[in-house]
Amino acid sequence: MSTKDIFGQIAANIKADPSLVEKIKGVYQFNVGDEKWTVDLKTAPGSVKEGPADKPDVTLTLPAREDFFAMATGKLNGQQAFMQGKLKIAGSILTIFSLSFQILSILFILH
Repeated sequence: MSTKDIFGQIAANIKADPSLVEKIKGVYQFNVGDEKWTVDLKTAPGSVKEGPADKPDVTLTLPAREDFFAMATGKLNGQQAFMQGKLKIAGSILTIFSLSFQILSILFILH
């Protein structure tokens, strides 16, 4: 499984539940290893693209791909990753709080 596969599944999860855009209302940049991905949950219907965001509300950095894959498959939850220093979060404090760790789980759950 690749990073591209995981973000493809995130895109499918967003398409399957368009209410995520209304719930979250933010643009998120994921830095995974040396890759950058944008998850736009501000502009309906929501989107996922490879590459950096023009103006991310929140940037989530996971230097180790293994940790990203562990989060994506439910083996590592976002709160644990953050507390262990495996996940760094920067950006708008209000938007960070709207992206609760439970929402991260919804985005990442691979069906």
